[in-house]
Amino acid sequence: MSLNTPLNDPTFNSNETDYEKITAGFIYQYSESMTINGSAGYFQSDSRKRIISGPAVVIVDSENTGLLLNLGMNYSQEKTDWSLSLSRGLYPSSQGDVEERDSLGIGFEHRFTTRSSSGINVSWYNTNSVDNDRESINISPYYHYRLTEKLTLQTSYVFRSFDRQLGGEVDSNRVKLGLRYSF
Repeated sequence: MSLNTPLNDPTFNSNETDYEKITAGFIYQYSESMTINGSAGYFQSDSRKRIISGPAVVIVDSENTGLLLNLGMNYSQEKTDWSLSLSRGLYPSSQGDVEERDSLGIGFEHRFTTRSSSGINVSWYNTNSVDNDRESINISPYYHYRLTEKLTLQTSYVFRSFDRQLGGEVDSNRVKLGLRYSF
């Protein structure tokens, strides 16, 4: 029997990442039906990777900085809502690296009655990292029906497509059905 622990594994890696985000934003009511929001910020991370391979220990320290940007718009009419969002951000990965992610999101919802609504959310992500770059698309149509004042039936279908430069394309499908209770 073999246990895979740092004591008996000839190669052991550990990552430690500290990061800070500072952002400032605004919300602007352009008209009665349109709201514009945005934010800008600064990101800084310090990471330390420790790689132990046999008798050798390699320590890699790195520091990353960058800008964070978000811009969104919401447009509401009597029975429909539209939304658009753009963003660029930096995020620490589970391997201790920093990933740069650009995203675009579009949403639409139509209210058929006071109880029933349906819509779709579409989002695109492009992530750049040290190890590999990837692109993903999420498409999610949904339907909600309010059974009582506090209980809502929620259904949705989620399609995701991941395109990794080294790993090829992966598609996933998911159907969700649930009840949401609001206190």
